[in-house]
Amino acid sequence: EGVDRACMAVRMVIDAEGQKLSHRFTRGLMRSPASLNYEDVQAAQNGDANEKTAPLMDDVIAPLYAAYTALVKARDLRQPLNLDLPERKIVLDDDGTVKSIAFRDRLDAHKLIEEFMVLANVAAAEELNRLKSPLLFRVHEEPGPEKLDSLREIAGASGFSLAKGQVLQARHLH
Repeated sequence: EGVDRACMAVRMVIDAEGQKLSHRFTRGLMRSPASLNYEDVQAAQNGDANEKTAPLMDDVIAPLYAAYTALVKARDLRQPLNLDLPERKIVLDDDGTVKSIAFRDRLDAHKLIEEFMVLANVAAAEELNRLKSPLLFRVHEEPGPEKLDSLREIAGASGFSLAKGQVLQARHLH
């Protein structure tokens, strides 16, 4: 907070439907006006701003949530598999034994950051491709027959039906 930090930034322009129209990478010097946590930002967005978040509502927090809402629209159209799993906090005692496992709420503030990070990664991949720079992509292989059979069993136990031979798409799993 209040400290100059060198950074690499990407300016991304998206439309109201969440489609990225352009991006531009730049080196910069950043000075954050406040050090905020997810809970404070979410509370501010929900109408309960504090002394740190209140001054940032109009120019920072509200526009970020508006952009996030547009990105969610685009994500919903793509119909990716959305595993919205709760975050776990594991508490250990002094000798390293698990004392407790608690679930943390997954806030829109968390999802907002994740969505922008994914979009920044897409922009970086597009930029490296444009520059014909060597890069590695992670490509997920199609699941094998054993994994699909296992998924069918679990789905069946949960009341869902996935026919054998059916070409599975993420939208079948919503």
